[in-house]
Amino acid sequence: MLEQIISSTAVTPLPEIMTVEDVSAMLCKSVSTIYAMTSEHRIPYRKQGNKLYFLRSEIQSWLMELLFRKILRSAEEKPQDDENSTDNERTTGEQP
Repeated sequence: MLEQIISSTAVTPLPEIMTVEDVSAMLCKSVSTIYAMTSEHRIPYRKQGNKLYFLRSEIQSWLMELLFRKILRSAEEKPQDDENSTDNERTTGEQP
């Protein structure tokens, strides 16, 4: 009985090799958008003959890199507090 429960709830690993349709679903983008991204070399892909395919690990790394760049840009765009300002200036905008 326990073996049946375990086997019915076992997680099947996701395939490493992905199709355009798989990537489209993963990124919530249309298939035509994925094709455009490959033709512009904006997404990692492999090509064998006329068939495109993607490696899940490369797509995941690419997504992490995009996220990291976005975080860095966001941090660079935030204004830095003036080192000479006091706590009162920071909170109320008044000078002592």
